[in-house]
Amino acid sequence: MSKYYKLIIVGMIVMQTFVMIYFCSQKSGFFMDEISTYGLSNYDYCPFIQYDAEYRNNWHNKEYFEKYLVVAKENRFSFDSVFYNQSKDVHPPAYYCLIHMICSMFPGKFSKWYGLFLNLVVFIMCDILLYMLAKKMSNDALLPVFVILTWGSSVAAVSAVVLIRMYLLVSFFLLLWSYFMETYFKQYKSGSVQRKTYGFIFLTGVIGILTQYFVLIYLFFFSVAVCLYLLYKKDLIEIIRYAATVIGSVCSSFIIFPAGLYHIFSGYRGEEAFQQIYRWNEFSKNLKLYTNYISEDLFTGKAQIIWYGILVIFITGIFMKYIRIKDREDCAYYSGKFNFDKSIFKICCVVALIGYFGVVAQITPDKVNRYMWPIYPLLMLIFYVFLYDILKFLYRKESLFLGIGIVLTINTMLYLNKEKVQYLYLDASFAMQSIKENESNNCIYIYENGDWETYAQYTELMQFQNVYITEIEHISNIVQALDEIANQDQDIIVFLPSNDQKNEDTKRLQRYLSAYKQEKLFDYGGKTAVKFYLKSEDEWN
Repeated sequence: MSKYYKLIIVGMIVMQTFVMIYFCSQKSGFFMDEISTYGLSNYDYCPFIQYDAEYRNNWHNKEYFEKYLVVAKENRFSFDSVFYNQSKDVHPPAYYCLIHMICSMFPGKFSKWYGLFLNLVVFIMCDILLYMLAKKMSNDALLPVFVILTWGSSVAAVSAVVLIRMYLLVSFFLLLWSYFMETYFKQYKSGSVQRKTYGFIFLTGVIGILTQYFVLIYLFFFSVAVCLYLLYKKDLIEIIRYAATVIGSVCSSFIIFPAGLYHIFSGYRGEEAFQQIYRWNEFSKNLKLYTNYISEDLFTGKAQIIWYGILVIFITGIFMKYIRIKDREDCAYYSGKFNFDKSIFKICCVVALIGYFGVVAQITPDKVNRYMWPIYPLLMLIFYVFLYDILKFLYRKESLFLGIGIVLTINTMLYLNKEKVQYLYLDASFAMQSIKENESNNCIYIYENGDWETYAQYTELMQFQNVYITEIEHISNIVQALDEIANQDQDIIVFLPSNDQKNEDTKRLQRYLSAYKQEKLFDYGGKTAVKFYLKSEDEWN
């Protein structure tokens, strides 16, 4: 039975991996942060291409953009460059080092699959860790199955895989930390914690913090709960050992990457986070928003219905088992069922998850669901563990847990489709097809709010022969660039701001452009791509 059970688990993970590969294959465009992932990982000692003084108001060939995204042969495995770039950014370097390592195996080439491959590997490791943790936390054979299927089939899990950012890797380190902490508690109860366990906790903390600073939040609340438990046990020696391990891992991470202290306390993201802390009047609104995200991401928007259903089952169980106790056997079964020592790991996980949820909901300036993705696997695990414990405690039967697990799993699977998954950018495929048809032409890209707008469309811009990047306010520069192309008797593609409320600069530009025959190609990424036929047309007015 054990052999077949393991084969079933492996089969599930393989099946989910193929599903992930399918959605990865559908990814047609990039979020601007994904482009930054490649640039920060691969551009030699320069975090952002717009730091180049000639970035704006100049013509650039396609190699100019490719250079930012790919690893040059002479810069392969240049991890010191990655550390430098990240010191100028707002994130620690571990994830970017992994991206750089993969890209270094394919110098001079760019592909979405370099980042997606890393995410696919991390996803598999998350599934394996979920299985191992679920087995440790429950003797039920079905619980790991439901946890893996429900989380791994959720739109959040798929979105985390297709987004080439560090959030899935953060999930892995939170799971790994929790796994070693479960081992820690098991050894502590047996009388002695092994040195290697402290070592694993230390290393996981260091690498986790070097992946994302949010890991600090989870570790802090988890460790507070651990120390309170040890204080309850009056074990001051163990408090010192554990605290030294955790504090040592935090200090070591900042010794390895000192810029992290600047990022947190002085960087613009750090300053934004501290400013958000004092906006307590928005706290309840933030909690509600992120609760809705969890409902949509993990429970297909039906979290309220699910919770009401579980509440009815719980109240019914209480009524049946406590109001209508028929014999002493029932009393003997329920007496002493709760054991604080046995439940301490679960309690620490809950404290850490609640702490992470509350802090992240408050401090993040951009209220987007991806900041909660790292705790989703653990959240689903704890949900099923407590559901199983409650149902078993009240009903002493596993059939009800089986039924609820099947319903939740099917509900999650049926909800999964390309329209629900984030960061696929399906409309980019049409834009790219149109660009391929006009790749022999030059392009003018006009940004309106900041040059960061150009990031998300580097893969499109690098298809053209030459690209001119400028701001909408620089009308004279745009006119000059168009004149240069018109004198060469070439047509041109212009990316215009596609907002409905046109400002005066946009209106002026449109009046200039009306002198040329034009054809709208597509709308994508907040821009309208228009082809201007300059060949043998009237001269610029």
